[in-house]
Amino acid sequence: MTLVYRDCLFGKEVFYAKNVGIRSKDHILSLVESEKKALCPIDTKRWILSDGITTLPYNHWRNMIYKNMVKDGIPHEEAEKRAIRAKLPEKYQNECVSHISSYQQ
Repeated sequence: MTLVYRDCLFGKEVFYAKNVGIRSKDHILSLVESEKKALCPIDTKRWILSDGITTLPYNHWRNMIYKNMVKDGIPHEEAEKRAIRAKLPEKYQNECVSHISSYQQ
């Protein structure tokens, strides 16, 4: 793992990179330099667990279990551990399989 990537992931630092591009205006070529965000520790599409590496998609059933446990007064760390160890009830497993098989047809 490179130092920049590790600092971004664990140090919560945003890394910017210089980008150089060629632009044409009225048939005159020029180089345009800009700075863009290359690495960011914030993932807006997934729920990042406390280890900073493991993620789950939003609205995942384990996230719902976690939120209900926290609402019931269980500490965040314990609720996260229990939610990750939780098994999907069998009545829902069959429902998930039928949805998956309907997409494949």
